Amino acid sequence: VKLPKPVSHHGNGISLKTIIVDKSMMLIGSLIFLSVGIDIGFSFWLAEYFTTVADAGSIVSSIAVSIYLCGIILSRFFLSRFSESLRTDVIIISGLIIAGISLVLFLNLPFIWFKLFLCFMYGIGIGTIFPLLLAEGTSLYPAKSGAVTGILFAAMSFS
Repeated sequence: VKLPKPVSHHGNGISLKTIIVDKSMMLIGSLIFLSVGIDIGFSFWLAEYFTTVADAGSIVSSIAVSIYLCGIILSRFFLSRFSESLRTDVIIISGLIIAGISLVLFLNLPFIWFKLFLCFMYGIGIGTIFPLLLAEGTSLYPAKSGAVTGILFAAMSFS
């Protein structure tokens, strides 16, 4: 199949500087910076926690990280199914509440098997935040979605 000729898209005349200094974009970029940093930091810390603090060994440590990532994947799957019927702010706040409660219980309860369940619940809570923030950012400037995505991914990379 012959590939179509590339077409230059000039957008709607909004400059990159306008997008970068937009207060909503700064807020979304900052939230992405914080949420992804916490997400990645938690996954690295989780393996170390189970091997050193919980004295669980490397197998349980690896399983814990896998369970956490399964929670993230499942929450993003459900997000793709139900994001049209729920408000974005409700999903984000609910996710933060689930993640916060799960983390507090995780740190304070001594039962390893319950901690594994809480890893899953933490993943469920935190998993929806990044994609929703990214979608929210691109919805601000739909004609410049590539530039917005680049800016927000830069915030993610810096975290």
